[in-house]
Order: sequence, then C-alpha cells, then structure tokens
Amino acid sequence: MVAATRSGDADPAGKAKALGTPRSASAIKNWTTFFNERAPLPVYVLLALGPCLSGFALADSSLPLPVTSGQFSYWQTLAIVVAGQLLYLITLRCMDDVKDYDKDVKVHPDRPLPRGLILYDELVNAIRLEIALLCVYAVVLWFVFSPLAGATFGLQIVYLVLMYIEFGIGHWLDPRVFLYALTHQASIYVGALHISAITNPDLIWDPRTYWLGTVALSGAFTYEVCRKLDPTLDPLKGTYRVVLGKWPTYAIVLFTVSLGVVSSHVMGLSYMLWPIQALLLVALTLHFVLPQRKSKHKLVEIISIFYVLLHIWSQYIHRKWY
Repeated sequence: MVAATRSGDADPAGKAKALGTPRSASAIKNWTTFFNERAPLPVYVLLALGPCLSGFALADSSLPLPVTSGQFSYWQTLAIVVAGQLLYLITLRCMDDVKDYDKDVKVHPDRPLPRGLILYDELVNAIRLEIALLCVYAVVLWFVFSPLAGATFGLQIVYLVLMYIEFGIGHWLDPRVFLYALTHQASIYVGALHISAITNPDLIWDPRTYWLGTVALSGAFTYEVCRKLDPTLDPLKGTYRVVLGKWPTYAIVLFTVSLGVVSSHVMGLSYMLWPIQALLLVALTLHFVLPQRKSKHKLVEIISIFYVLLHIWSQYIHRKWY
C-alpha cells in the first residue's frame, strides 16, 4: 500500500509543495534536525535500552557470552543488542513518517517532511539504507553470536517491512484502528524472541518471555491510545478518541491495562506496576466523567508516559533493586 499510495499522485499538490521547497541549510544539518524532531536520541535510547535490560534481567545470564570470535563482556553484549534495537526503532519512525505523509501535509504541515526539510524521496531512500544496515547487522549476529540470534533479528526485519507495507491490506486495515494497532504492537513479541535468543535460547520456549512481552505490550499500547485523547483533534489523525468515541476508547484502555495487571502479577511485578495502572485508570475515568476542560487530557497523557517507561523497564528494576 505504501508504494502504491505514496509513489503515485495521491496528493500531487501537497507533494509538489514539499518536493519544491528550497532548503538553505546543509543536508547534514537538515537530517540532524529531522532526527532531533522525529526521533530524539535520549528518548529512543530509553525505549531501546529498557526492553533489552529487562530481557537480560529475565535471562539472568552468566555473561560474558561465548561467541565464535571470543567473548564479549556484559556491557559489550548489551551495547550490541541496544544498537540493533535503536536502529530498528529509528527505521520504524521513518517508515511511519512516510506512511503518514499524506495526512501530515494537511494536519501537521510543520513537521520536517511536509515542510520540505527532508524530501519525500530522500526519506524513502534512507529507509532502504536502514533496512540494508539492519540486514547486515542480522548477518553479523548470525556469525558472531549464533544462527538463532541472526535469524530472530531477521524475523524482526521481516515484520518491520510487513508493517511498512501494512501487511498488504492497508486500505482495509487503516480504518480499523484497534486491529491496526494490535497488528503493529505484536512486533513487541518478535523483539522479545530475539533478545531471548541472544541472552538464553532456552527462554524462547519459556512462557515468562511472552508474559514479559505482554507487560511491555500493555505499556506501549496504553500509551498509544492515551497520548491523543483530545476530542478536538482533526479526524484525519485517526485517533481512537475521535474515530471510536469516548467509551469505546475507554474500553480499549481498560483492556490494555488489564493485560498489564495480569502479566505483571504473573511476573511478580504487581507491587511495582499495579499502582501506576490504577492511577492511570482513575485519571482516565475522571477525564471522561467530569466536565470537559481545555487541556484536561494532558494529565492522562503525562501519566501514560511514565506508564510505558515503567512497564518496559520493570523487569530490570525488579532484578536490580529487589
């Protein structure tokens, strides 16, 4: 769908505007600005590092790991894994900007791509380069760590590309916002599979790997819904609150938080996560029940930021301090 929609003339006027905008700054400066705005490094390091550390904590591996070329220390191994996940997340961000281009031209003309800071074709080519780098990384993992490590990261790449093309059913999937999100959030389990292959392959068959993945899923999915609760947002954004309405959105958050409640209990993390799960549900309930005031949704959004960070870092925090 991406190639068919964006490489054609779906929005000729908007694309002409972006492609024709002169850029006075250097290319390096433009790309730096793009990534600072769309994929700020400190935030993305937090998002990549948390699941990796939690996966390592679950494995409780006796690193350094034996590899064909010698041995890596714990921190060297962690740095290698985080680097791969960081590139994965940045590529995903770029893909989302390409997929959202037609909407952003109308709704977010100030974003880097619509305003012409980075040309559409440049970003598409950058994605191709990023995918190539990810494939090289997978090959390196295959030979340096194990075929299983390389194969599971290759599976991440395959799922990433499937999300990019929206599984070939984008026109059908796009208006079904809950199913759309669910198919994309499922990539968390593929990441959990890969981290298990790196740290302790036996964990691939261990239910705890997927319960911990569900903890992370609860964090990411809940944040995905709660970050855009403003009922005045443009319908083109396709947010849950605008597309589905108040109470269906509430039901989705209740579902995603319930996943967190159950999975955190199974993983022994309830003492850490139940309080913030309860806090978010109380804040969301008050947001929907009390009379609407301007920017009242911001409180839920702020709580959801802490919600996702605590969920993806929880296993590491538990292992480190308790």
